[in-house]
Amino acid sequence: MVTPRISKDRAIKRSALTGALLAFAICRRLVPGIGLRTPGTHLALGVDRTAFTAAFDIAFGRLLMRKPWAKIWPDFNSSTGNHLAFGLVALSFLPLAV
Repeated sequence: MVTPRISKDRAIKRSALTGALLAFAICRRLVPGIGLRTPGTHLALGVDRTAFTAAFDIAFGRLLMRKPWAKIWPDFNSSTGNHLAFGLVALSFLPLAV
């Protein structure tokens, strides 16, 4: 939806930021109700969430979109202009930040 207006490169860069902001809003709403008490448990929640998200992205690409591995791995490589890896790192720390 945004790509035709601002170009693919800019859209990819902004998607990590907007995704992290959306995840922060969801964490702010849901994490306090879980009842976690220590920073370690919040960090574990974030790391688990990140692992699930990365696995979901890979599985979605491989199984549903039928992408070869050569097309999936560049999405996680920031040197190719994709910032998915930065978004995943941020996702790890969001429950702790909330």
